[in-house]
Amino acid sequence: MIADRVVMPHPSGAMEFLPKVLGACRDGATIHLYAFVENDGGEKEFVGNIRTICGNAGFACRIKSIRQALSYSPHAHQACADFTIRRARK
Repeated sequence: MIADRVVMPHPSGAMEFLPKVLGACRDGATIHLYAFVENDGGEKEFVGNIRTICGNAGFACRIKSIRQALSYSPHAHQACADFTIRRARK
């Protein structure tokens, strides 16, 4: 575990690498994760996916912010989630 901060700027593939990134992070690390999301309610699904992946890997996450980074199409945009992680207590 070496990373205190990770930037995952590739929006079309970052989610699939999140479990590996979590394994390289220290407790309290900040992750900046970009993804393509639908304009209508896509952020909720995005946050849900982050929480699920973190939980399955044994981490709790605290979402600091979700923001629209770029417009991608008429129905989608690139979003950025900033969140911190902690190893879940047993």
